[in-house]
Formats: sequence, C-alpha cells, structure tokens
Amino acid sequence: MRDIKDVSKAKIWSATVDKNPRIHYELARPPVTVPSIRVDVDKPVVPKKGVGLCEFSCTGRYLASKNENMPNVLWIWDLTTLSQVALIQQLSAIRSVAWNPVRPGVCAISCGNNYVYLWAADEDTKIENNDRQDELAGACSAIEVPAVNFQIAAFSWCPDGRSLVLIDKDKFCIAYLVEEM
Repeated sequence: MRDIKDVSKAKIWSATVDKNPRIHYELARPPVTVPSIRVDVDKPVVPKKGVGLCEFSCTGRYLASKNENMPNVLWIWDLTTLSQVALIQQLSAIRSVAWNPVRPGVCAISCGNNYVYLWAADEDTKIENNDRQDELAGACSAIEVPAVNFQIAAFSWCPDGRSLVLIDKDKFCIAYLVEEM
C-alpha cells in the first residue's frame, strides 16, 4: 500500500465575487484555512460528517471528494501519483459533482445556484471563463446561467462530453463547452 503524497503542491482555488457581481476564482497561496463545521454530537439529530461524496473521472485517474464537515470544499486527487492536485473552495455548499465522460480532466460542480463551475486539469486547461479563455494549469471557471431565477437542481453530461443539461425545478437549459479553434 502506498501513502498519499504531500498535499502542499496542490493548487488552491477560491471562489470570490467581483463588483459586477460575478463569481470567479483566484489562486490562493498557502497557508489557507479551510472552513469547517463543528459537529455537536449532543444534539438529537447528528449532522452528516466525514466523506459524503466521491466521484471517479471516466478513466479513474482523478477522484473528487467532499467532506460533509467542509461542505464548500472539493478535493481533487490524482490517483496515478497518489497526490492532491486541487482544492476548490466554493462560496456555498457543493451539492453535486460530475466528471466529463470523454475528457477525464474536466469536472462540473453545482452548488444549487445559477452557476455551473468547471475544473480542468493540466491537459484540459482551455475552458471558457466568463467570456475569456483561462490558460492556467488546473483552471477553474464559474459560468453563469443566463436565465431569470434559474437555480441548478441537477445536471448531467451529454455522452459526447461537449455539453451539460442543467435542470431547474421548472425549466432546463443546455450549456456547451467552447472548443478551441
């Protein structure tokens, strides 16, 4: 059995709101404090704790995980090197995660709001980021759904990996990945 390697080399992405107001990501510098929820075991209903979400990429190279005590944080691991490659801090709790079925280094994240968030590994860095191309390795993007009162309740990748269907309680839309020309 191999040990997990040093996590200090992982890129730490923090979602922030600019003055437009739009959500975007900034690359944080260590040390970073990861917000966590203290579990009170004396309460009649014990809240969820520990790892509550784990999703493999289509090739099994990457694993995304979320700890219920840290609901705003997604941990991304490279299983070929047994190392953490990214830590993504959202502004609100992460509700669901799905890996692209064709591009193993692209992951979509939903927090139940009007944004879909994408993370791309080094080999998949060309992803759309609010009308500009983000060329940073391991890029994170926040894409706003341009519909009034649209709150993503669920989403699913198209089998060809080129689009996502985003589902609200009474409507849906399809988001397409912009291909590099």
